[in-house]
Amino acid sequence: MYAHLVQWHAKRVEKLNGLAKDALDTLWWPFTQHEMVKKDMVAVIDGRSQDDFVIYDQKTETVQHRFDAAASWWTQGITGDKANESLHRALMHACGRYGHVMFPENAHVPALEAAKGILNGPAKTWGKRVFFSDNGSTATEVGIKMAFRQRYVNLGLLSKDGIERAEQANDANVLNALPKLRILALDGSYHGDTLGAMDMQSPSIFTGSLQTPWYEPRGLFLNAPTIGLKNQKWTVECAEELVVAKGSGQTSSTAAVVLDRFENKADVFDVKKRKASSAAARYQALIDSVLDNAERLGKSGEAPEIGGLIMEPVLHGAGGMILIDPLFQSILMQKCKERKIPVVLDEVFAGIWRLGVEGAWELLDYETPDISCYAKLLTGGLVPMAATVTTEEIFDSFYGPGKPQALLHGHSYTAYPIGCAVAAQALKVYTDETMNPNLSFSSSSSFTSSSTTTSISHFSRRRLLLRCLSSFIVAKFLRGLNRFDPKKCIFPAVVWRFVSNG
Repeated sequence: MYAHLVQWHAKRVEKLNGLAKDALDTLWWPFTQHEMVKKDMVAVIDGRSQDDFVIYDQKTETVQHRFDAAASWWTQGITGDKANESLHRALMHACGRYGHVMFPENAHVPALEAAKGILNGPAKTWGKRVFFSDNGSTATEVGIKMAFRQRYVNLGLLSKDGIERAEQANDANVLNALPKLRILALDGSYHGDTLGAMDMQSPSIFTGSLQTPWYEPRGLFLNAPTIGLKNQKWTVECAEELVVAKGSGQTSSTAAVVLDRFENKADVFDVKKRKASSAAARYQALIDSVLDNAERLGKSGEAPEIGGLIMEPVLHGAGGMILIDPLFQSILMQKCKERKIPVVLDEVFAGIWRLGVEGAWELLDYETPDISCYAKLLTGGLVPMAATVTTEEIFDSFYGPGKPQALLHGHSYTAYPIGCAVAAQALKVYTDETMNPNLSFSSSSSFTSSSTTTSISHFSRRRLLLRCLSSFIVAKFLRGLNRFDPKKCIFPAVVWRFVSNG
């Protein structure tokens, strides 16, 4: 037995020692310039333990724990043996009982439990229907398809009646008369890397001709006001121009205007109270002006009609971890609803407790969307899965006789039982105090403890711009910090303090 274990371990070490080179010769990593990656830069991950990677060190032939600071692209949200074991059991049960089964016109327990978990959780009070897909990018594309159909109905171009709409679906004159639509979105937002999702984003290095010659920015992009902790003040800033200069992805003026300053975070996120402020009046006037002009251009044919609003609530993740003023987003949603423009929230990053609330829309004075997209934390970081949630009104715009007016979209692994089972269990874990210690807000280890809040405020004086909310903190060096002295760097100590305090 001992000899067998020694032999097994020797083979394992041999494989680990060759893994970095094999990876460089075989793999194509996302968002990576391989020319810049050397062998000693490749982290060989031998496992995961709680919030840490278990990294194999070839020099010492030992493993080391390293904190997964980005939560593996923000998919991880469940720690603790009991919680993780419950996800593993759910996965293994679904794997053994179902494997995979096709979904159209079929039903299985995991799909219904996952759907009800979403409707009673992050989409509570407004969600009625759940469409499953396989990742956040496809979830947003499905959402835009839904929004555009509803927009046609709202504009009176398609009938609200399913029977009449079935006739229109076979009428070439009606179909040919439907105008092209564009999206209303925020500059710097990110909705995925599939072709349709990229067209919903303003021009950037990720959408340029080197990435896809097909890219065409099909949107009206707005410069959203941002918030950050600067010199111990929560500061709201915005660009001088609300609309991004066409085709550039840049504002016509880079100057930032300070709209407001607050002593504490609670005041920034008291959106109901702030709606009586001068900032709210400014937002309302700017948004009305932009939408009025967009409506004029749409009617004259100078530009496509606005087909829907899509935005990441409160936090632009891949766009740079930028906090967006929730007052602006709440008012923007209200104004769109007044004009019958469907609202799509991309909660792939920010939803399901990532920002301390179950649905990120709750931070927008509980302004509810027509459609919302979920992924990442949906399955506790164990398997890929996504869902697009809608109101019944959106569903009804596809309901009626004849297949042409149905939502003709799907994936081979739509609602695969393994993913659904894990999602259903993960949504339970998040609200179970016996498995989720973060629900114990009175605990001294809570991220929102007064000592941690004081520390964050203190760090903001060190020529930094801090953005922090619930489960994340981002620090950005401000201009004027001429050199970086690792001996004086505060970040290792800061990170360790936050990690040790949960």
